[in-house]
Amino acid sequence: PDSTVVKKNFAGPITINIKMLFCRNLSIQDISVTGKRNPGLNSYSFLMSANGLKVDCSLRWDYKYKLRWTSTTGSGTGNIITIDNSISTTVAFNSKNFDSDPPHASSVKSCNMNVKITELDIEGSGLGILGNLFEDFLRGTVADQIEEAAC
Repeated sequence: PDSTVVKKNFAGPITINIKMLFCRNLSIQDISVTGKRNPGLNSYSFLMSANGLKVDCSLRWDYKYKLRWTSTTGSGTGNIITIDNSISTTVAFNSKNFDSDPPHASSVKSCNMNVKITELDIEGSGLGILGNLFEDFLRGTVADQIEEAAC
């Protein structure tokens, strides 16, 4: 999903838009699934955990930095490598009677993901002195977007 972050500082607000976040090359080192039937609820709960996840992502970005007397803009692309990520989620499946009927509903009861961006390459126009500040914003926002999409 696209995302916008606004950060206010001493000189004025910076608006950063992240667009077209696309992830690929997913690999998983370790995965485990445990399940249990919830007595009396006609429900099964499954805890799924994965560790050592690696994924590569790319995105487009643009920003506008509005100062009191002027503004500056820029845009470009970014490539992201994440390694050693983890996710844990609990999913429940419901049925009127599991002995004779398949599940008719499911729901995510909990989901937690830990994303570690290890490499971030930003290319584009207008970055200048904003490079380090922009990279911190981008890292946090992209990690949040990956977590949201996964969960």
